[in-house]
Amino acid sequence: MAEPVCNSQNNHGRKGTEQLPGEVPISLTQKDAFGQYRKAYFNMDALLNRLIVRTQLYSQREELYLTLRESHQIDQHRREDIPYTSEQKIAEKTARNAIQQNNNEELEGMIEELRTEAASKVMSESTLENITRHARRHGANFMIYFNKLRPYIDPETLLEQLQERFQGNNNDKLRLTNYANAVIFWALADNHPFKILIREAFEENQRYTPQEIYDKLNPIFRNQHLGDLQNPSTAVKYLFITQRGNSNQGAYYRIT
Repeated sequence: MAEPVCNSQNNHGRKGTEQLPGEVPISLTQKDAFGQYRKAYFNMDALLNRLIVRTQLYSQREELYLTLRESHQIDQHRREDIPYTSEQKIAEKTARNAIQQNNNEELEGMIEELRTEAASKVMSESTLENITRHARRHGANFMIYFNKLRPYIDPETLLEQLQERFQGNNNDKLRLTNYANAVIFWALADNHPFKILIREAFEENQRYTPQEIYDKLNPIFRNQHLGDLQNPSTAVKYLFITQRGNSNQGAYYRIT
């Protein structure tokens, strides 16, 4: 496993660097206008990205394919039967655990700060911008969803539900998109035309294939002048809170 080598720690204003094997050291601090060492968040994010690339994206069997599949439609996929050593499995598990722990610790700190801000009843835009600016990639993505959805749901409920979806292995882009759509959908008035059409087209706890979702959703989008959906994979992204599964007929989605 490509573990970073720590040259020094940033305690009490000291300079700190990290180094991946075979690469140049990366400074984790930078001097501010007063000559004091502060955390270099962009460098930290870059180091984390390099660690993910070396220990996950290109060293784990299906990681590149799974990552691309999150935001692209893949027409063909062929996996070479390359031996997967026990050392690679251990390195994979260790890297995943380290990244998850790092992400979870960042989220806990951000959520605590956001809860304190929400308790004041008036959330300061400058505070929210400051939290976002100092967040790493995982935390910044969390803030994108928080800022997008906070006009539609109370902050405490939103923080609790987002934390559940971002912590551990739950950071699933499609699941997050479905959740965001659900929050906005249920914030609509019950007599909103779009809400009425969706309720008429989809029944709770019923299974729908991607093609069925596309066939039902595309006319509704046209009716509401929202444009055409490109394909069944695109249509699935516009669903609300769903459960996914597989049957003999292929993948299906259940409205819950």
